[in-house]
Amino acid sequence: MVIISLGLGCGVAMALKKRELRLQSLPLDWHYVSTLMNVNDMISTAFKGIFSHSAWKKSPMQEDMTDNETRYHNTQYDGLFSVHDFMKDKNFRQNIRAYCEKQGRRVDRFYKFCKESERILFVRDEQHFNLTLKYGDITKYVQELRRFCDIMDGLRHGKPYKIVVATEYTNKDALCAHTLPPQVEVVYCHSNDQEADWKRLVVGWDYIFDIYNRKW
Repeated sequence: MVIISLGLGCGVAMALKKRELRLQSLPLDWHYVSTLMNVNDMISTAFKGIFSHSAWKKSPMQEDMTDNETRYHNTQYDGLFSVHDFMKDKNFRQNIRAYCEKQGRRVDRFYKFCKESERILFVRDEQHFNLTLKYGDITKYVQELRRFCDIMDGLRHGKPYKIVVATEYTNKDALCAHTLPPQVEVVYCHSNDQEADWKRLVVGWDYIFDIYNRKW
């Protein structure tokens, strides 16, 4: 079973790990990836921007970080943040060297899965967001879903895959007004404008992950 996190944050990877469904570490597991556009830009450019030392800048937002972790922002993929890789007890050169070595292995693994796995379930977390406000226009989000499918079609060469989007029930009318690619499945959840925990406790993870086992 190959289930791959496309972000937004660490919640998808954590839910997979908790259920012992996470085979190996992959490049988007422990980052904050703000938009699906960021995801598509990274996959379509072989993640090259994450290996650029000069692209990583220390973020001014550090209030919620642990004692030894520092948040960094990638300027090449605007909306990409690392929150677990840059340690305060090491200098930038040490951190970026270790980061690039680790991510190199994860990127290679990602493309190996994409090209060779018989089936893949991709999961994108958009819970707690109004997609129209976040993307400026729901059409732009639908375009990014189609773009992801175009990218994946080029990698998969006919092998089946799905992308499941977990999002707010309040986005349903806007999304249903559009025809989505057949590989896309949307799972709606209710946050009641309150649940924004990074663990995404209101998301039906068991239901989402079980989609892999259904006939498609």
